[in-house]
Amino acid sequence: AALETNLEYASGTGDSQSFDLAYESVSGDVLFTWGVLTGSTACTAGSNCMRYAGYTGSWSTAAVPTVADSATNIDLASSPISDEIVLAAIDNGPNNTNKDDLSIGYWTGSGWSNNKANFDGSAAVPIEMTKLVAVGWLVNGSASRAVVVYGDSGATNVGWIECTSGGTFPCTTRVDWPPTPPFESGQ
Repeated sequence: AALETNLEYASGTGDSQSFDLAYESVSGDVLFTWGVLTGSTACTAGSNCMRYAGYTGSWSTAAVPTVADSATNIDLASSPISDEIVLAAIDNGPNNTNKDDLSIGYWTGSGWSNNKANFDGSAAVPIEMTKLVAVGWLVNGSASRAVVVYGDSGATNVGWIECTSGGTFPCTTRVDWPPTPPFESGQ
């Protein structure tokens, strides 16, 4: 059965990556996430604007807690040494007051914990056929960090954030990386 038939989009159905999936590296369980097109309904924390379906012995589907936006662009990445998964999403928010917000989610392997709603409230606004956010993991022995890269509004650099695995999943904004040649402003 379809998990969702009303996916978020930039200007027309199917024009952006508003869903993703990742497998937990140790258990092999799968996690799906997606943004829901909300129409004129504003998103609030824990609403059905960003949803997930996960398998941890049985299927569960619910709203991603504490995230107050939908996901026009979304990306998931699995830690290569644990069942942790990091999510990052940006909403184009044509009908939300929280448009262009970057949200970060942290899946512990059994549930969502210490999500970061509106971590950056001035990310670039996703338009059709763009993907303005990506996530990955860096590992050194048993230590790991999640890295989120994204387009920042009006910037010609790449914004990036480092998050420490486990515990409260603290995230720190790092100095933007200036590519050569620079990006066009706002893209």
